[in-house]
Amino acid sequence: MSSVALTIKRNPKPAKMPKPAPAKMDGIVDYVRWLGRFTFSELPLCEADVFVLCVIAYYDLKPVLRDHGAEGLRVRDCRAQLLSGEAAIQITGGDMGNGAIFLAAADSARFGELLITDYSDIFEPAVPLQFTALTFHYREEFSFIAYRGTDETIAGWKEDCMLSFTVTEAQRMAAEYARQIIRPGGRYYMAGHSKGGNLVLYAACMLPPTAWGQVERVYILDGPGFCPEVLDQALIRRVDPKCTRIIPQFDVVGKLFEPQITDTRIVRSSAKGILQHSLATWGIEYGGLALAERNDRRSQALSEILNRWIESVEQDKREAVIDDLFDAMAAGGAVTLSEIAGGPHGFEAVLARAFHASPDTKKAMKELSVQARVVLFRHHQSGAMAES
Repeated sequence: MSSVALTIKRNPKPAKMPKPAPAKMDGIVDYVRWLGRFTFSELPLCEADVFVLCVIAYYDLKPVLRDHGAEGLRVRDCRAQLLSGEAAIQITGGDMGNGAIFLAAADSARFGELLITDYSDIFEPAVPLQFTALTFHYREEFSFIAYRGTDETIAGWKEDCMLSFTVTEAQRMAAEYARQIIRPGGRYYMAGHSKGGNLVLYAACMLPPTAWGQVERVYILDGPGFCPEVLDQALIRRVDPKCTRIIPQFDVVGKLFEPQITDTRIVRSSAKGILQHSLATWGIEYGGLALAERNDRRSQALSEILNRWIESVEQDKREAVIDDLFDAMAAGGAVTLSEIAGGPHGFEAVLARAFHASPDTKKAMKELSVQARVVLFRHHQSGAMAES
């Protein structure tokens, strides 16, 4: 027999299959368009509804109130002014999809019939004070108090920074607003985003027992907490059983003096980095929250830098440092952060002016650089800066 040489060919290494593109995450506007046909009698209030109402709280409704009177208006009544631009959004970072959410809500059966009353909008840059709150009512079934977060004004951001050393005027007004709104026999929800999350938690802590008994739930949406020297943490523990705190994966704002709330959830976002702070980017899944298991490690490093820096400045010197920093912002006549960003040299000029202010401020600016290097080095060493 003749021998036959067999040549065995090895199978080539299989090509790597491309990973399928991640499914598009649903957003708040999708939720409104899908489930907006159901009233709150048919489908009870949920976290996605809280997002919608807090988005509406960011809009200047004074032009709508001018045409509808002080007795109140329906969410659907805002449609014309929203389309014309009269009802403008008051938020840092611009629209980012908030307008589509508001418009869809106004056109829906679920949100359109909600009555808005007790609209309070106060801005006093000299104090500084930026405060807005309003109350939504669904028939006789429940009322929903919403506090606006920080707008784009320098005064509003300065007031945020004041949380590190004092009780602010906005917090006092938030507490008084809740005391005035909550009446015997009613059912109430309370919520706020960003600074509004801080305000709603403060207002809840300050409510007398009888009024607190009528509150169904408090929602803290990526809001900062409190300097321990400013608010007794026992007050937060008292209201904790009725609180829900929701933060994005990349979270910085909600990690400042992070409030210890048992029911804390992390939501996925369609945005990157710090832009995840925007409510309009938060994800919805099957009508509920698109949840994540943990925070982005890079945001954890950034939050640690800021918290360590604040703690490194003695409490009795924080006021002077913050005054210097915001005086530097307003030195060129700017009123909003956009005006600074669009000005000559933008924030670089602000930092240069702050660096050459008082010795305490100069020391604080140097300390920020030190804390950044320390934290970033430690996170790098531990591998925590790698993508999760």
